[in-house]
Formats: sequence, C-alpha cells, structure tokens
Amino acid sequence: MNENSEQSDNINQNNNISQKKEEESNDILEKQKLIKENILDKHYDKDQFFAYCMKKKPENGDNLKNWTTEELTSTINNFIEEQNKYYINTQNAMNQNIQLNMSQNAENKNLPQNVYEMPCGTLTKTILNDKEIKSEMKNPKSIEPGFFSNSYIIYDIETTIDINTKWIVQRRYSDFIWLRECLIKFFPREMIAPLPGKKIGGRRFENDFVAKRMNNLNIFLNTILKNETLKTSDALISFLSFIDRARFEEKKKQLNSYITPNGLESIRTLNGKFLISEDDESNEKYLTNINNYFNLQTQIYDKLNEDLSSFYKSIISAVENLAGVQKDFELLHLLNARVSMKKEILKSFEMFGIFFKNWKRVLYNQGDIIKKYVKTFFKYVNMEGKAYSELTKSRLVIKEQFDKENQKLLNKKQKLWEQSDITKWEINEDYSKIDRFLLMRDKPYAFSKMCTNETYTVNNLRIMLRYVNKKNLDELKKLISNYQERFINNVKSFANNFYPTLNDALNVWTEVAATVKA
Repeated sequence: MNENSEQSDNINQNNNISQKKEEESNDILEKQKLIKENILDKHYDKDQFFAYCMKKKPENGDNLKNWTTEELTSTINNFIEEQNKYYINTQNAMNQNIQLNMSQNAENKNLPQNVYEMPCGTLTKTILNDKEIKSEMKNPKSIEPGFFSNSYIIYDIETTIDINTKWIVQRRYSDFIWLRECLIKFFPREMIAPLPGKKIGGRRFENDFVAKRMNNLNIFLNTILKNETLKTSDALISFLSFIDRARFEEKKKQLNSYITPNGLESIRTLNGKFLISEDDESNEKYLTNINNYFNLQTQIYDKLNEDLSSFYKSIISAVENLAGVQKDFELLHLLNARVSMKKEILKSFEMFGIFFKNWKRVLYNQGDIIKKYVKTFFKYVNMEGKAYSELTKSRLVIKEQFDKENQKLLNKKQKLWEQSDITKWEINEDYSKIDRFLLMRDKPYAFSKMCTNETYTVNNLRIMLRYVNKKNLDELKKLISNYQERFINNVKSFANNFYPTLNDALNVWTEVAATVKA
C-alpha cells in the first residue's frame, strides 16, 4: 500500500514538473511572439530594443524568464513610444537639413549643381594633418626564426613630421596587412592603396624581391599620407610612431576589438559635413560602366603580366644561352691558338667572344628595365584597379539593400492605400496636425505619412547610397589623376633608362663591324 502511494506521489510530482515546464515554455513562446509582432515585424532595431531592456533590468534583462508578460508589454510600449518620437524628430530634422542645404546650394558656388551638404560626425585632427609628410623605408633585415616562429623581413620606417620631430620604427609585412585592414574597417568609403601580395617560400628573402616589395610598401604608405582623412587614424599614428613592440601589439589588439558603426552613423569627416549627389540615372550608368571597365581591365592586365613574365624569362634564357655561346667561342679561340692559326682567325674568334659577352650584358639590362618600368608598373596599376573594385562592392550591397527595402515599402504602402483604413497606416504623427481629407484622397501625400519607421530606414539607405555614389566618383577621379601623373613619370624614366642600352648595343655592333672591315 505504501509502495503504491509513493509511486503515485512520484507520478504526480513528475506530472507537475512536466506541466510547469510546459507552462514556462508557453510563457516564453508568448513573450517571443510579443517581441516578433511589435518589434521585429515593425522593423524596429532589435539590438536597440534589447539594450533598452537591459537598462530596465540590468541583471539578466536579456533572459525572458525574468520578465512577466505585463512587464514586457509595458516595456515594448514605452520603447515604441520613445522610438517614434526619435524617428519623427530625426526625420523632420533630416528633411529640414535637406531642404535647407538644397536651398543654400544655389548660393554656394563651391558646390557643383545637384550636390548637397549634410551634417555628420567630426574627425579629430592629429599631428599628421595639414602637413606634407613622407615616410622612407630602408635597411631591410632578415630575422632568423625562433623556436615557435618563422623567419621574416623587417624594415626601418623613418617618418619626418617637422624639423623637431622624426619617428623611426621597425615593421614587418604582416603589420602592413593589419594597417590596411584597420583603415578599411574605420574608413570604408576611402580607397585604400593596395599592398603587394604575400609570397610563400624562400624567394621572399632574395635581394631583388625584397627591394621590389619595399618599394611597393613605400608607395602604399606615402599614398596614405596624402589623404587628410586617413591621417586622423589612430592605427596609422601607432604604426608610424610606436617604437616599443609590446606597446604596438597591445594597440593592435585594442583597435581590433572596436566595433564600427553602420549606416549614416559611420560617416565622419574633418569639417563635420558630407556631400551627397542627387539621384541621377546617368551617374548610376557611369558607375556601372566603370565597374565593368575595371573588371575587363583586370583580365587584360592579368594576361599582360603573364606575357611580360614570359617575355622576361625568355630574355633571361637568351642571356644564359649567349653566355654559353660566348664560352664556346672562347674555347675555339684557345683551340686555334694552339695550332698557330692565322692572326685574322684568332682575332675573329676573340671578337665573337667579346661580342656575345657584351650582347649578353645589353640584353640583360634591357630585360631588367622592361621588368622594372613596364611589368612592375602595370602590375601595381592592376592592384589599384582591384582595390577600387573592392570599394565599389560595398556600394552594390547598399544599392541592393535600398532597392529591396524601397520596393517592399512601396508595395506595403500600396496595399495600405487600397485598404483605406488609416488606423493601420502606422502613422506616428499627431493626427490633429495631418490633413485627413488630403490623406484619404492624395496618394503621394498619404505615402509620405505612412509607415514612419520603415520610411525613415529607407530614407537613410537612400541618403547613404547617394553619399557612396558621390564618394566613389570622387575616389575614381583621384585614382585617375594619380595614375596619369605616375604613368607619365614612369614613361620618362623608362625612356631615360632604356635609351643608353640602345646606344650600348650600337657600340657593340659598331666594334664588330669595324673589326671585320679592318
């Protein structure tokens, strides 16, 4: 009897536990449904909502078990009320700014037509700003591997700030990679100069490769130092100035942990204003064509670099063959000298040996100049093109997001308009301040008042897209301007260095011709 009673108590206890778990599960599901219907489905920011919840309940506010349904409902309503006030105030301020800037633009002769200023966060200037600063890289050194590390090359970087200030630090290739990633992270709309690719294997320690890499790293660094926006970077300052390695590594960890804001909150400039271009179909087509241009250029330049590499290898192969030919003629000269051949024959064999030796030197010099001023130049241009393509990819992401959200919003407004029930139109403005007669009869007016939260989000995306379009065009102009200047200087250097080799070749042939004539 007692055993049966105990078993019955256990069954009841298990049933109670099971029932309690089911009730808790249903309670959680109900709360999740509340959040979904009132926050997520209405396009409020979920991260902001959970941060709001944590303010209300600092301890375990992110755990739904700690909220009653009444508490959560009240918190949701308060959050929505605060957000609606924020959206309305911000949207009104934004519209006023756009209208004000558009009206002022006609009087602002410094701005081109259809370009407007918008307020944003301000960047803090550093010791690098408003100065012409150059860095010089030198003294590459190979560091032998430790027990837990591989060997690597380290470079001295000397940066002159002014007469009294000079920074000298040592950095390795991986530090440059970190700096570029940091600059992309904190300045996603600026075009960041490319870095030479990573090499694996022993060749990365050969003198010619180290010299070429150092030259490209120097171009990267000095290109950055021409950009006033990038010169505000904490990462750049620490990269150039922190002598102590441990301190530099600590700074790297700190900056790596930072989370950068998204959207309009991410825009910061030196004067606290950013430019947007008016929606322009021609700009859109131009940017699309430019993107296609760089994609095609990349394919051609990749092929060009392959062909130039093959050409350079063939020159080096020819040089090696000429060295063999030279040695063969030297042997023939010695062989004929042993049998007391005529002086004319001996002189001819000697001249052939000298000729092939000199021709080998001329050909090698020409190949080296072609590699330096043609192959290396166009390889770097190709890297720059790929860097610009990286920049335009983020624009495409924003455009796709804007097109999707804008179309979804227009479809939703159209359905609401057809329903003619303004209580469902999600209008956050005071109805007493709205022309209700016009609201029911004027579709554009109704669309401008509907779905306040989603309209705010889409308008932000529109402004962001217009800003990115303007920024991409500005970066493209800078890229083209820099390319033209470097291309002209490179052609001059190529001509000045190649011309003497032609003269040298002429002298080689003249000497042979004079000998034969004699």
